[in-house]
Parts: sequence; C-alpha cells; structure tokens
Amino acid sequence: MILSKQNHEDDITKQHLNAIRQAKSTIEKQNALQDLLQCYGEDSAALLVTLLEDRDDEIRSIAFHGLSLVPSEKSAVLLATFLAHTDLHVRNLVAELLVQYKAMAVPALLRCLSNPNKKVRKFAIDILGLIGDLTVTPELAILLDKEQEPIVQVAIAEALGNLRAAEAVELLMRHIDSCPGMAPVVIDALGKINTQKSIGFLLEVLQRNDFYLSLFSLEALSNAFYPEIIDTLVERYKRIHPELKTNFFKTLCSIYQKLDPPPASKINFYRFKDDILKILKETENIQVFSSIFNSLPDDFIIKMFVQVLELLNHQNQDINYFVIERLKRLDKTEILIKLDQYLDSISARGHLALLNLIGDCDLVCAENILKKLGNSPIPEIRRVVAEVASVFNGAEFDYILIQLANDSVQLVRESAYLALSDRAYYDLIPIFEKGLESQVHSIFQVSLHTLARLSPGLLYNHLEKWLSVNDGERLLMFLSYMPENFFLSKPFLKTLLEHVNMKIRMYAIHAFETISEEVVQDWIAAGQEDKHPDVRLVALRAQIRQNAARAKVAISRALDDQDCRIQEVALEATKQLCLTEMLPQIYSLLGSSDRKVQLKAVQVIQELGGAKGITKARERLYNYGENADNIISLATDQNLFSVLNPDEAQ
Repeated sequence: MILSKQNHEDDITKQHLNAIRQAKSTIEKQNALQDLLQCYGEDSAALLVTLLEDRDDEIRSIAFHGLSLVPSEKSAVLLATFLAHTDLHVRNLVAELLVQYKAMAVPALLRCLSNPNKKVRKFAIDILGLIGDLTVTPELAILLDKEQEPIVQVAIAEALGNLRAAEAVELLMRHIDSCPGMAPVVIDALGKINTQKSIGFLLEVLQRNDFYLSLFSLEALSNAFYPEIIDTLVERYKRIHPELKTNFFKTLCSIYQKLDPPPASKINFYRFKDDILKILKETENIQVFSSIFNSLPDDFIIKMFVQVLELLNHQNQDINYFVIERLKRLDKTEILIKLDQYLDSISARGHLALLNLIGDCDLVCAENILKKLGNSPIPEIRRVVAEVASVFNGAEFDYILIQLANDSVQLVRESAYLALSDRAYYDLIPIFEKGLESQVHSIFQVSLHTLARLSPGLLYNHLEKWLSVNDGERLLMFLSYMPENFFLSKPFLKTLLEHVNMKIRMYAIHAFETISEEVVQDWIAAGQEDKHPDVRLVALRAQIRQNAARAKVAISRALDDQDCRIQEVALEATKQLCLTEMLPQIYSLLGSSDRKVQLKAVQVIQELGGAKGITKARERLYNYGENADNIISLATDQNLFSVLNPDEAQ
C-alpha cells in the first residue's frame, strides 16, 4: 500500500515536470510552472533544479524563475550541489540564484569551503563575496591561512575585498606574496577596504619600485579620500616610473575631487605643469583627461591659458568640447579677450569647438572672434559663425551675416539668410531682394517670406517684372512658396491661371484654391477645360478639396474626360461622397479601354449600387464583349486589386 502511494506521488511529479518540458509556448510553460509551485511550494525546488540541466534554454529560464520564487536554506543546499557542474551556463544560473538568496545561502556555501574539489571551494567563495555578508569574514580568514591552492587563495582575497572587511587588512597584507597572482588581487582588495591602514600599506608598495605593483597600487589608491595621502603621493612623484605618470595624476586628481571642498592649496599643480599638459595633449582616454583637467584650479587654467588653448587642437572631438565646457565655468569675457589674441594658434577643429563658447558674452569680444572665423577657409566654420552671430544684435553682426550671405558655399549662404530673416528690418531689404534671384529654393523662400513682411509692394513689383519678362522659373518658385495672407489682384491671379506655361497654370490652381471668391473659383473650374490633362487633374482635385458645391459638377465633367487618371480620381471622389446620381455615367466607364478604370468603376458600383448594381454591371460588361465574371472578381478581391493598383492601395 505504501509502495503504491509512493508510485502515485512519483507519477504526479513526472506529470508536472513533463508538463513544463512538453509545453509548446512560453505561456504554457509558465502555467505549468505555476501548477508545480502551487502543488509543492518550497519542495518544488528539488524538482526545478533538475530542469536547470535541460538542453532547452527556455526550460532552464523557467526553472531559474521558479527557483527565484522559493528562496530557502533547503533550496540553497540543493543548488550548492551544482557548483561542481561541468556546464558553465548551469553554474552561472546557480551562482546568480544563490546571490539572490543572500543570507539563506550562506550556511550551504560555508559547508562548501571544506569540499575536496578546489573549484567548488572557489565558486562558493566568489558567491560569498558577492552576497556581501560580513559575518563570513572569520571563516574566510581561517581558510586563507591554511589553504594551499592558489586559485582558492586568490578567490578569498578578492572576496574579502568585495566584503570591504576591515578586520582582514593585516591578513591580506601578510598574504600579498603567498602565491603567484596574489599581489594584484590583494592590492585591489586593500583599495576597496580603504582604511588608513590599508591605504598606508599601498603607499609602501608604491615604494618598491616594481612597475606592475605600482600600477595596481595607483589604481587602488584612487578609492582613497584621506587628505594626507596627497602630500605623500606628491613626495613620491619623482620616483614614479615615467610610464606611470598618467596613472599617478589620474589617482591624485581622483582623490583630490573626493575631498569636499577640495583643498586648493593642497596640490601645487603649477609645479607639475609640463607633465600635466603633456599627458592632456597625448591621452585619448576621455576619463583620464576629464579626471585630471577637471581638477585643475581656475588660476592654473588662466596662467597656462595658451597651453590650455592648444588642447583644442586635440584629435579627439569629445576632448575639444570638454575643454570648452571647462572654459565656460570661467569669466567668459576674460577668456574671449585672451582667445582673440591667440586665435591663430588653434586648429579648425578647435575653432568649431570654440564657437560653442560664444553666447551671452561681451559683444566686442564676440564680434572680433566672429569676424575672424567668418573668414575661415573651412565652410563648416563659416556656417556655424552664421548661426552664432544670429543671437547678437547690432550693425557689426549684420555686416558679418551679410558677408556670409554672399558666401561661395550654399550651406553657408542658407544659414546666413535664415539668421538675417529673424532680424527683418528695412535696411536689410536689398539682401533679400538679391535672395529672390537665388537658384537655391531655401534662400528664395526665406527672402520671399521676409519681403512679404517688410515690403509687400516691393515684392509685388518683382512679381510683375517676372511676369513681364516671362520668368517662368521665378513664378513657379513664387507659387510653390507663396506666403499666407499675401494679397494678389484679381487680374494678376487670372493672368497666372491662364499663363502659357502649363506648370504655372498647375501651380497657380494649387496656390489659389483656398481663395473663396466666386470669380476665382470660376477660373479654377475653367482649368478642367484646359488642353493639358495635368492641369485638368489639378483643377479637379482643387474643387473636390475646397468646394463641395462645385464638386458634383467637377466630378461629372471629369468622368467624361478622356484621361484615365482623371477618371480614376473622379471615381474615387464619387465613392467617397456617395454620389449615386453619377451611376449612369459610371456604367458607361465599364467599356473603358483602361483596365484600372474598369476595375475602379466596378468597385464604385458595388459600393453605391449593391447587388443590383453589380448585376447591371455584369450585363454591361457582357455587352462590351468583356469577361464580366473575371473583371468583377478582380475588382472585388482586395488583395488582387491592390497588386494591380498599387497607387490606389496606398
């Protein structure tokens, strides 16, 4: 009887596990996991750990999620048995879970410290260090003194550092040379622990004149925040290996920045000026650069201004702009006065960065610098000068912008015109008149809109001139960018709507379609009788969009047009406006030689006439000698219709 009950329980267990393994979707697997958790609770851990070895990554993820929901010392014991697993992925999952379990995992991990497998001991120690429970420090300290395996010794030193175990400082100092690879780890651990005793020891290591140990010590010392360390480091600077000077200053400045407030008198940066500037010029590491450069006091920047300016020539653009951001914290006017004197010593890259410094500062300083950079041989610099000059008011800056508006490079001219359009006062009218002659559409548009505000009459004179000399290009550009609320006389409107240039007639219809006056709408409607189909098409669309009262007449006329594009637009409008009175005309289109028109006509008939309409359409198609069933099938099959009529589908 007991055996039968046990077999029944085993069967249920297998059913739950198989439900997870055999589930086809993620949701099904998650539901099966919930069933397992509800059935077994914490005891489900014993089942879930077996799924961690499954070959299916999704099943392993489900098992991981389930185990994360049942943290307990019992679960930790089960997981700890997997620390000897040969599959790295399984071990990583187990380690992550044990770290999540925190204190509940500690007893199981401490038992692993006596495991004969050195890798198990190492993994357990790594996890203990990540959990961060300081109560394990004594056990780790005891183990370090008796452990013979280097891989485990190094793991203990690293864990003690991660634990920030201050009571382990002397132990770590004693073991710095206990095995190969131990010294760097001990040095890093002592830096993390960061007590006066551990930092003092690191300073002693620095005196050993061992290049690599000095390198590790400098990195570890960067965690320190004791003011007295600065003096000690400065004293030992002369004995630092030349290749470690960058690391030295990075560490020194890192400590310096942690002091609140930083003691300005603590470091005589000027004493190290040559080395500091050499490092800043040569480093490509933005973190090294920022750590050192950000620590330099303002008086050092001012005193070494010429050399600091040379940093703007750095190849790393991030460093260029970092220098500018640092200079922004100083007196801008004073900086710009100095810049004006040394501008020639800065590269084009530096000039671009420098333009970010000029803003709400002294006008005279900005004017001098912008004048010089406005003559730069680099177009991008001149373009940015136009952008920067736009924020300043005054005749001097107008002059700079006017000069750039006549630049040989289009992008520079565009920026200058855009900047000048924001100023828009009468003295600038000549420059905008010149802009109306430009072939560049953006310059023409800016000039057009600005003149429309400043002097509508003058702009009107230009229009009359273009019309009189038949300057089609200018007229088309005007119609493309016509300013809102710009008044044109009716004779002028009529002249453009009846212009000999077909494109001008088209553009005029589009530009004037919103004018509601009856006579103008009559002129637009007359476009449907134009000899050119493109004009007729534009006139039709204008009336459909703007004039519902005229739309019916326009659509009816368009249905009889000989251009298939116009007929298609008219058919679509008929459908959208539900104009059932147009059906007789639409039936006649079933005899069109254009297949797209036929198909569209069938669609409209189906929409407006229903089954009766389709029956009548079938008869008409037969009479026209068409395969009626095939055409109706194509028209009513949306997938086929979209392939045959991609424009209509869009």
